[in-house]
Amino acid sequence: MFLKVEGDPSLVRDSSTMAILNTNGTDYENYIRRRQSLMSDKEQLANQANEINNLKQDLSEIKQMLSALLHDRTKG
Repeated sequence: MFLKVEGDPSLVRDSSTMAILNTNGTDYENYIRRRQSLMSDKEQLANQANEINNLKQDLSEIKQMLSALLHDRTKG
């Protein structure tokens, strides 16, 4: 059984669990949109960090190759 919460017509209390529930569908949809946007932003940031790390590794390998080439030239 749901009981109305005083002060907000979109809130009800579940009498068995005592939980307060929001019955406004628009609020829920807005929450889902915000959550998906946040998850997308986090995923994009993780992808960018991964790409930066890959570029760092590539740059390190290039530096090692250049160093080896210079070392070989000075020996011969």
